[in-house]
Amino acid sequence: MSAPSAQERKACWDSRDLYWQCLDDTKEDRDRCQQIRKGFEKNCPQTWVGHMTTAASQCHHLNPLLAASF
Repeated sequence: MSAPSAQERKACWDSRDLYWQCLDDTKEDRDRCQQIRKGFEKNCPQTWVGHMTTAASQCHHLNPLLAASF
């Protein structure tokens, strides 16, 4: 598999941002964001989807801890 082009990377990142925005707007109701998630998975390499999802989950759980420490 070749590396995604600049246009493909932008489509991936835009899909990712749209999905995360949906989760934020719906208080993480994954069922309501399912169609957007499919677009995210379609526009991004599977390894990127896994990495981005893991990173977002870790960041989401760490933010309240970091905010409480200051």
